[in-house]
Amino acid sequence: EAAATADVERRGMSAWDGEILPEQVMTAGGPAYPALVDEGKTVGVRAFTDIHEAQEAHRKGGARLLVLGSQREVDYLRKKFPIGMLAKVEMGRLGIDLEELILLAAEGAAGGVFPRTPKDFSILIENAKGKWFDAGTKIGAALDQIISAEREIREWISLHSGDRNFGEIADDLEEQLCWLMRDNFTWNAGFETFLNIPRRFRAIRSRLGRIASLPLVKDLEKMDTIRPLWSVWFERWRNKPDQASLWEIGWLLEEWRIQTFAPDVELKAKTSEKIIAARLER
Repeated sequence: EAAATADVERRGMSAWDGEILPEQVMTAGGPAYPALVDEGKTVGVRAFTDIHEAQEAHRKGGARLLVLGSQREVDYLRKKFPIGMLAKVEMGRLGIDLEELILLAAEGAAGGVFPRTPKDFSILIENAKGKWFDAGTKIGAALDQIISAEREIREWISLHSGDRNFGEIADDLEEQLCWLMRDNFTWNAGFETFLNIPRRFRAIRSRLGRIASLPLVKDLEKMDTIRPLWSVWFERWRNKPDQASLWEIGWLLEEWRIQTFAPDVELKAKTSEKIIAARLER
């Protein structure tokens, strides 16, 4: 990583005037993956030995570079970011920062892909004009739905935590919220995945509706299917919350939860116990 970074490292860029950024470079110690990195007010370039870490760094570095190249659109969005009153009130409690939402809007305006050449990035800046406010509107709508549902589910957890019959379910839901609403969850989810979080909360609401209308044992049987793999993954993620390779498994587990607890909610990607177990093995 140090050897590769020595060849590609850049710091303090407010515009990309450097060379093409390769997907991978070979060093004496093995492959390394160059990426843009966010420096706050500027952008740099460095290399990583973990491809998932490199992808996440490039995503954030690309978003920052797009922000720096789109000041007019960004200034307008900062003043008029389309979020509801409930979200404005609750953002502090949930640790949501407006600048994080701006970066997420940059990813939305970019279409989720940040180029690896200066020329392509200049084209992206032009193509993204006119798309910023639309991305912000989608983020605001999703955030309003998330906050409304999160409050309702936390009330259910608080009411049933420690209960002889429902306490185990409350603990399971608490872990799920811990993942869904983790630190920097808006940015870490990514634009498209963030827009899908309300669907995951609809699945939790569907589960609670089934608990109220069906024998409790049915939910407990489903938990017996989910918990073995969920518990293994959850412990690993809690120990290394910034390990990006674990995030994909977390979203696969979320889809599996929907399949299991809320079959009435639309699936985005069908998964299975075998697929998730194989990812955990790797």
